[in-house]
Amino acid sequence: MSVHQGTLVDAAWPEGTAGANALRAVALIIFGSLLMTVGAKVQVPFYPVPTTMQTFSLMLIIATFGGRLAFGAVGVYLAQGFVGVPVFAYAAAGPAYFAGTTGGYLVGFLVAAAVGGWLMEKWGGRGVLRTGAVLLISLVIVFACGLTWLSTLIGVPAAFQYGFAHVILGDIVKLALTVAVVAAGWQVVRQR
Repeated sequence: MSVHQGTLVDAAWPEGTAGANALRAVALIIFGSLLMTVGAKVQVPFYPVPTTMQTFSLMLIIATFGGRLAFGAVGVYLAQGFVGVPVFAYAAAGPAYFAGTTGGYLVGFLVAAAVGGWLMEKWGGRGVLRTGAVLLISLVIVFACGLTWLSTLIGVPAAFQYGFAHVILGDIVKLALTVAVVAAGWQVVRQR
């Protein structure tokens, strides 16, 4: 079987009728939101920015869903947190949480989901190097948004130390893990 051009989700779960496509989209968005929540709860509690598996969840969604579905999944996740559902790394939630130390990263997740997912659709896909490059761009977006906001709260040196230096090595490892998982996913799809 030849592999469908597009995302891993497209190849593994091809689109069908309009009704089936709507159900597929809802199911994937809910699954992605749950994946983000689980990733947020698996953490090493550093302050002001905890180290979580959330970036792994985000990168996996970006690398497999594509732009619209990734944006939808992360958007639903953020909306749940905004209305008070405790989906974030810390137990707190609600609008005030977005003004806290992780608020910029949360916004960065949404921007990275849209941009990274779109890039995966356009030129990412099955190649390890392309997937890695798209995910690296996505991480840059998350850190740019997160550090910009965090530096307004605690200053640039502290933001760099606590919001980048403490977490970047772990995020690079999570990026490599995501690339490996996605490559394995494509192998499984090719063998069907």
